[in-house]
Amino acid sequence: LEAQRVAFTRGMADAVRSRSATGLQPILESSARLANLDSIIVTDAQGIEVAGVLRVERQSNVAYTVSTDTDLHVQLVVRAVLDENAVDAAGMLRTPSGLLLYTAVPLLDADQRIGIVLIGRALDKVLVDLIADGMADLALYGSDGALLQTTTHPVDTTASELILSPDVFQQILAVPDQLTLHPLQLNNQAYQAAYEPLQFGVQPLGVIAILLPDSVPAITQTGQQ
Repeated sequence: LEAQRVAFTRGMADAVRSRSATGLQPILESSARLANLDSIIVTDAQGIEVAGVLRVERQSNVAYTVSTDTDLHVQLVVRAVLDENAVDAAGMLRTPSGLLLYTAVPLLDADQRIGIVLIGRALDKVLVDLIADGMADLALYGSDGALLQTTTHPVDTTASELILSPDVFQQILAVPDQLTLHPLQLNNQAYQAAYEPLQFGVQPLGVIAILLPDSVPAITQTGQQ
């Protein structure tokens, strides 16, 4: 929804056609602040960045840095829109501010695709939003099975207890409609982990694990919710 809103903002198409980074910057920064986004990137029809803004925080001050001309055409989230004509796509990109989850939509002008709009949010914020009621902790694994982010405290993305073997990772992806359950120990406490693919569109972005203390009943139902 936010990506579509940005894509339909007045002046976007003209700025992309003229490759005017100076024309895009105030539009993107204003949109990012309004929707509390960590990043917005706009590319041309070849996947080359026309302009992008990235949120940086220094103490209590929030600012947005501007970038231009980054070649993003090899990124899977961009390729999905360019090559597969997807109406939306999602993927994770590494930025100077860390790993962000991006949603991409085509930028249209008179029904012609002239570019792509990508909006990004930091993974830690995405996981906090997913927790919702605060009962569970979450861990997010990338498309290669590597642990990317976790809400466990203290946060430790190298904890051996959370590492998934390649075989287990592939088994989880193979059953998208089921939860894979596994007991583990975290911070000297018994947990039950429920794993399932993190799906957006056709391709899974990775795997998400719902981590609940072993004393919580009905982990399958809670995990699915």
